[in-house]
Amino acid sequence: AQALLGHSDKTVAWEEVFDETKEMPSRQSKYRHICDRTFLRPRDMIKFCNEVLRSFKDSQGDHDIFDNAAIHGARDRYSDYLLNELDDEIAKHVPEYKEYLEVIKALGSEKFMRDNFARQWANRFPDRAAEAPAALQHLFEFSVIGYLKPGGRGGGSEYVWRYRDPRARFDPTAETLRVHPGFKEALDLTRSG
Repeated sequence: AQALLGHSDKTVAWEEVFDETKEMPSRQSKYRHICDRTFLRPRDMIKFCNEVLRSFKDSQGDHDIFDNAAIHGARDRYSDYLLNELDDEIAKHVPEYKEYLEVIKALGSEKFMRDNFARQWANRFPDRAAEAPAALQHLFEFSVIGYLKPGGRGGGSEYVWRYRDPRARFDPTAETLRVHPGFKEALDLTRSG
């Protein structure tokens, strides 16, 4: 906020820096849009906001506060950052994780079905077809993917993410899976319903 508004000792409200008069896609606020693309860690939020500032400075459009274009402009660099963070965290535990990501890339969509992953896995690694469920579990454990949990008595299905609930366990019977939105650009995925 100081870099944008020139304030040094004043508390600055979110709305003074981010234009919330126009929603992001899916009718999200900019704050929610950014939160959905992070693991809610302070360093992720700071990195995304710094990339927004960089994008804003690069384009310096008609606005004097961050608009949707500045947020969109930050996503590619932030997504690369998040993928690099993943590499630091997962590589020593699951050295073959890049193979898993290649299968996700081949699927091409943020949202996918478990059976489609298994087929794509079997096509790429015919002698290791039985490893597909373990690959999905590893991806879940590092919050690369979440799974759709059908609603219970109260209704309302929701995605289960490990970063949101460290006690969450992967459901190997879950049919519908989704890649964390922060990886969308780095993995070159299309948005899906």
